[in-house]
Order: sequence, then C-alpha cells, then structure tokens
Amino acid sequence: MSIRTTLNHSLLSALIALSACSYAADNQWAREALVQKVEQGALIVDVRTPEEYRKGHIKGSINVPHTEVKTRMSEFGADPSRPIVVYCGKGGRAEHARMSLQEEGFTNVWNLGSYSNLAKADPNIVVLE
Repeated sequence: MSIRTTLNHSLLSALIALSACSYAADNQWAREALVQKVEQGALIVDVRTPEEYRKGHIKGSINVPHTEVKTRMSEFGADPSRPIVVYCGKGGRAEHARMSLQEEGFTNVWNLGSYSNLAKADPNIVVLE
C-alpha cells in the first residue's frame, strides 16, 4: 500500500470519527460511499453481534462480528484489493475490524460507521427480520 493510500485511509477514518458529531454530514457521506463501493463490487460487512444483525442490517451485507474477523478471513475473499465496507452500531467496532483486515493485507477497507444513522437516513437500504 502506498504512503498516499495509507494517509488517505487514515484521514478518512479520522474524518468519520469527527463527523459522528454531525449527523447529517455523516449520513450523506456514508450513503454516497456505500452506493459507490457497492457499484465497485464491495463486500458489505456488518461487524455487530448476530443478535444486532438479526434486528436489522444493510441489504446484501454479511455478518462477521468484529471479534471474529481474524478467525473468519476466508469470508473476505482472496483478493486483497477488493473493496470491503464495514459498519457497526456507532463506528468503533467497524474501525477495529478495518484495522484487523488491513493487518491481514487487505488494502481497500472502508469504515462506514453507524448502522443506526444509515438506517434512519435511508430505510430503503435496511433489511428487518
């Protein structure tokens, strides 16, 4: 991974954390990023608990709790450059998962932050069980 890419990912992560204070800005960025990454063939990963996932999740996502990321690497595929989008309840667990995936060599991992903000902003992207 180039220094520029690493810096961009670090800056993006910092901006996500800061934008959590701005509900509207966070939601707009996250919705646009989600659409863009899905169009690029991204794997969407909900890193919350199975119980949280069953209560509602983004359409097309898989559930790999953040505590299981390193033991379930095969579910992320063999291509380390494939876009992967992770999200959780507020952003912290997703950041942990993003860092774990990068440590394992994945180079295109994005933390979308909060499921609840995305769900409130656009209920059409949500699956409720």
